[in-house]
Amino acid sequence: MMLKAENGTEQVKASGTIAGIQQFQGARTLQMNGAGTDGIILHIDDQTKLNRFDGSPLAFDELKIGLAIEAEHRLAMTLSLPPQTYAFEVRLTSPDELKGTDSYFMMGTGGTVHELMKDEGGGVASIRVQGAGLTAQSPSDVILRIEPDTVVEWVEGGKAKADKLQRNGRVLVFYNAALTRSMPPIGKAWKIVIQ
Repeated sequence: MMLKAENGTEQVKASGTIAGIQQFQGARTLQMNGAGTDGIILHIDDQTKLNRFDGSPLAFDELKIGLAIEAEHRLAMTLSLPPQTYAFEVRLTSPDELKGTDSYFMMGTGGTVHELMKDEGGGVASIRVQGAGLTAQSPSDVILRIEPDTVVEWVEGGKAKADKLQRNGRVLVFYNAALTRSMPPIGKAWKIVIQ
């Protein structure tokens, strides 16, 4: 959706999932909807409004990978991969978005579904994802169980079902640090975003 700011700057609204957070020497960025050269990088400064779903203020330190957001950003972007632009506002898209993320350090991996493991009924029970860790502590190869409370979404927004996962399909997966010490580590998927 195209918007126009009071100062005449053309703005766009985009929805997605935080896949990366950087804070270095006062510079802050969010990477949305992709890892590596995928997605978009949003530059955040003190003028950027950070809000919860209800409009109340949100601190930058409360943002975590895996959270669904809506961002208003400049239409103009760099020609880099991924493209970069300035964010005027970032808002959580659900009142429950922070639920369950504060008790554990959130981790994530972006990559392809290397293997689908089925349950007795033929449904997807676990996936093995290989790619790149989204944080310094995140593994690049991980097996994640899909449980009834695992959120599965399309990158463009909207709920999906685990049976839409395909071998070699691109995904962003989010989970907490409670992983086995096996190779690859095994854990429970908190959220899976199908790209």
